Amino acid sequence: MEVEILELEVPFRDPNSVFVYFLDSKILIDAGFCSIDNAERISELEPEVAVVTHHHVDHVGYLFFSEIPFYMHPAEIELVKIYEKPETFIDWQKEICRKYSISSEYLRPLEVLSKLRLRIRGSLKSSEELKLQTIVVPGHSPGHICVFADNALFSGDAILSETTPNLSFYPHLEAGLGEYLEALENIKRMDIEVIYPAHEKRIDDPTERIDALIEHYKERLREVLEILDEPLEVEEIARRVRWSVDYEKLDPLNRLLANLETLAYLSFLKSRGLVRVIQETKIKFFRTSCGIKTL
Repeated sequence: MEVEILELEVPFRDPNSVFVYFLDSKILIDAGFCSIDNAERISELEPEVAVVTHHHVDHVGYLFFSEIPFYMHPAEIELVKIYEKPETFIDWQKEICRKYSISSEYLRPLEVLSKLRLRIRGSLKSSEELKLQTIVVPGHSPGHICVFADNALFSGDAILSETTPNLSFYPHLEAGLGEYLEALENIKRMDIEVIYPAHEKRIDDPTERIDALIEHYKERLREVLEILDEPLEVEEIARRVRWSVDYEKLDPLNRLLANLETLAYLSFLKSRGLVRVIQETKIKFFRTSCGIKTL
């Protein structure tokens, strides 16, 4: 299998670029940031078909500027519609913030989405038509997929070499941290020699990196449980988590992401009976008596 790598700029501070991969001069893995410049660079490769790992803005761009046929997981197809009607997504995030008493100020960076009116132009294909093995690895997004070909895994944002993927919270969709950890365990059992992520460096020791990710999330779950020695609101919990950057130093968007990831942990713990919810004027979470002993 021939793998060409194209690094494209994104208008963010971290990460400031994204990789798209071109297999056998035919198949595009991911579609870059939503910009004409990125679309033109991808067009030079003349891809015949695209496989998109998930709906985030730095992975779907070429779909809006070409008629390339593509495959995405059905859950991601629904979510990618936010670029056509972004106000729907913003209202959804506002409702999460309202319900869980998260500051709506953190939503201001999302207002840029309200200017978008982008629609996918190409036709949807099935993974069977493409003759590619895709693996659902939810967590970063509900229908995130990885592509497996010739002992290589193209992991999108599900497995990164240096940072731990941000876990998001989708209250209307079932997939979450539990499914993510299960998917990682399944990937470990596959004959994978190398992982090509959408950001950072190529991973030449897949098992070691996956083990490190699994341990990180388990340790974070234990940390959240330890924090819950009294009923607390979501942002009170997020402020106490030992993120790689102190919560008080995070910009508004990353505070939003930290709160959503905290909700992902709480949702997992609640589903295991380790955390309960009380609601007086505001929703609070607290640890059950069996919480610490279980993890």
